[in-house]
Amino acid sequence: MAEEKVRVVLAVAAVSEQELDEFLRREGLYQEDVDRFLKDVRNAAIAGLMRQKKSLRSDDHKRINELKRELKRMWAWNERWVAKHNGEHRHSVIGLVTPNGRHERCDIDVLLARRDVDAAAQRRNAARWNKNGR
Repeated sequence: MAEEKVRVVLAVAAVSEQELDEFLRREGLYQEDVDRFLKDVRNAAIAGLMRQKKSLRSDDHKRINELKRELKRMWAWNERWVAKHNGEHRHSVIGLVTPNGRHERCDIDVLLARRDVDAAAQRRNAARWNKNGR
């Protein structure tokens, strides 16, 4: 019956005012029937759009929540990596100290102590050291 209502509504929309009476007689309908069909079709279309909109909204919210969880995991991983990279990993480019140590000026004490240890080792066994240091 729903398909029939849609067919009638579309047909009525396609005919002119003069052809409408002939169409209604041929179909055995009254203008009130067409008005009711139009209202039913419109309500069904609106209900369908609302369901579709709600479904899309629900799917969008699910995807947004998935992306938020993934972003939190990635951010936590990044924070752990940065903490390890800057606080624990010793970088050869800056004298085998951590970037945090370099930033906090703790590297001077570490490098001076390392120089003293290297000098003592060189004095103990000079043959293992080349002329230019390590």
